[in-house]
Amino acid sequence: MEEEQTPLMVYPDAWTSYLYLAQLTDDDPHTAIAHYQAAIDILQTQLKGKSISSGNTEDDNDSEIKSNIIRAYLGMVEIWMDPEHDLWQVYFLRELWLGLTIPCIYSVDPAASSTCDTLLSQALQIDPTNLEALQTLASVRLSQEKPDEALLALRTFPQPPFQDDAATDPQAHALHLLSALPIQTRITRAKLLLECGAHADALSLLEGVLATDDANVEGWYLMGWAWWLLAERRKEGDPTVAIGLGEEGEQLEWQDMARDARDCLETCQMLHASQGHPDAPLLEHVEELIGTLDSLGIQPSPAEEDGGDAEGWEDASANDEDEDIEMA
Repeated sequence: MEEEQTPLMVYPDAWTSYLYLAQLTDDDPHTAIAHYQAAIDILQTQLKGKSISSGNTEDDNDSEIKSNIIRAYLGMVEIWMDPEHDLWQVYFLRELWLGLTIPCIYSVDPAASSTCDTLLSQALQIDPTNLEALQTLASVRLSQEKPDEALLALRTFPQPPFQDDAATDPQAHALHLLSALPIQTRITRAKLLLECGAHADALSLLEGVLATDDANVEGWYLMGWAWWLLAERRKEGDPTVAIGLGEEGEQLEWQDMARDARDCLETCQMLHASQGHPDAPLLEHVEELIGTLDSLGIQPSPAEEDGGDAEGWEDASANDEDEDIEMA
């Protein structure tokens, strides 16, 4: 008697069709979620079968299956968080360039927040150090007004290999892992870091983005915005402002940080125009920031540093003593 074959045995790659359907189903979030769940069910069945046949020995194919399961879970979380679907009971629209956090209340599905927590927990059970899952967790925690937990998620990385090797640098290992992420994922991560107040972390990440694509408009904007925020903190006398910036960063005055901000913002402005970039609110904010820097006496860096800036910074500092202009 022949063994009865299930649909999963006949069509082992059916999960790809379900993922495709989930991504195409924009107008019905619950149907899209059902498609994602169907893909997860198929992949988990495959993973369970491989685990039994291989004696719990993991191979590269197992890792790929796990990655696809995690991506499906994250796809479901994105649907639950999408304000267009009205599934998130209290969704915080974070307009970074306005410097505001605006609560927008929805009440269609009061279980949305806990559902996101459950989905992310399931994803992280598969791989507790998956960077994309942790980044999504950070976004959810910020929406739940838990910035400390969000920052913890963003600063969690897989352990570097060969932990007994004293030469292994965890920070270098983390930067290596981040450099492998798509640019847009890194841009989103930088925004989350800035929302958490981790300006040095964001700058380090954005340096990698711009090293990969030095014509990235949003990357230059966020770099300028990060330096602006640091300059504002230094100007207000925040003693923690230089943490994470290294020895050179500790020596920077607020005017130096503001000048770095202006350099980045003017580069962003130039690229925005040359590329015909569609983000008009971003350009509007850039122009507003440059105008404020003008009023503070902060000019862009000269084409070639010749050591003659000191007098300029002293003039800017003198102007600041005469009038206290808010930076934001």
